[in-house]
Amino acid sequence: MELEEDLVPGQDEKEKTSEKMELEEDLVPGQDEKEKTTEKMELEEDLKTKMNVLRGLLILTLGSNLCYGQKLGQTDKDCNYMTYRSQIFTTCGQSLHSPSIMADIFCGEDAKSYNFCNSTTTANYVQQNGYVICSCKPGFIGNGQDCTRMAFCDTFQCCPPGYNWDVNRKSCVDINECSSSTLNKCSPTETCINRNGIYLCLASPTALCNGATCSKDQDCIKTKNGYQCADPCDWYDILNGDSRLSSTNSFGRFSTDRYNFGWFRYTGRSTNSLKVGPVSPLQCGSLEPYSINGTHPNIGDGIQRMTLLSNTLTGTINAGTVPVKACPRGYYVYKFSGMLKFDVYCTGSVFRSGIDDVCL
Repeated sequence: MELEEDLVPGQDEKEKTSEKMELEEDLVPGQDEKEKTTEKMELEEDLKTKMNVLRGLLILTLGSNLCYGQKLGQTDKDCNYMTYRSQIFTTCGQSLHSPSIMADIFCGEDAKSYNFCNSTTTANYVQQNGYVICSCKPGFIGNGQDCTRMAFCDTFQCCPPGYNWDVNRKSCVDINECSSSTLNKCSPTETCINRNGIYLCLASPTALCNGATCSKDQDCIKTKNGYQCADPCDWYDILNGDSRLSSTNSFGRFSTDRYNFGWFRYTGRSTNSLKVGPVSPLQCGSLEPYSINGTHPNIGDGIQRMTLLSNTLTGTINAGTVPVKACPRGYYVYKFSGMLKFDVYCTGSVFRSGIDDVCL
């Protein structure tokens, strides 16, 4: 019961003892030992279920409107990139165990309905307004959408991205991507910050790109010749814009752009740019999608930072900025640097130049 006792933040030892006494007092006098044991187990299981539900509600509301590195009293401009609202998975990883170890029972990921959780035999779900939170049952490891029996984790990969299975501790241990030359995708002009299950690349304005200062049209990008100042309009990865349209209701298992690092260009039949302005939650294929505010830069403006919006269940809030550049061949590129949430960046169906489109 050690993990379960830690699920409710701020609960002291006296309260825990009181709960245990209440369980014992609920037993009816005259029951034989077997009946008492059975009823006590049922009561403990009911309490565990209620605590798991409370855990999900607390995580969704407790101190969740701060970006990474922002302190109470600081304004939106103090945020670094798009790392507002650390969502369920990362928050639970920090509160249930030490900063480097995930608990045996992971906090869940979101889906439209319980049908998209792993299965009723391996996963639980908590019904929310318009979606569910999936989580693996005790004895299973995963995010609720994919659950593996713990006994198999010594042989099979059962941990979510950002974690490795520790055979001795019998738990998923955080990978420090910042210390890995192969996993760390931050450029020399960025500082790598390791978090549970993810890392962030934060801009260092005074840092040089292999001894050079990049112009307003360039960024420090890994090319065929290593990191150097280069035009992101020539060095980017492709993302499917149609799968993230702001007009699409989220369904099935929700998508995530959490693990995207570097410069990206959107292509598709209906869009090739991020959505400008607020959108509703449960759109674009995720729970609380991102969009941008303001006007896209013009060709010749160089790399500009646009305000990022987090479209939460309780309203739209500013969520830092995202670098954007308008390219001469008629498209935009955007730079992503990791996020604590598990959501996506919405695309809009307004901008379409028809120039230099890429087939998917």
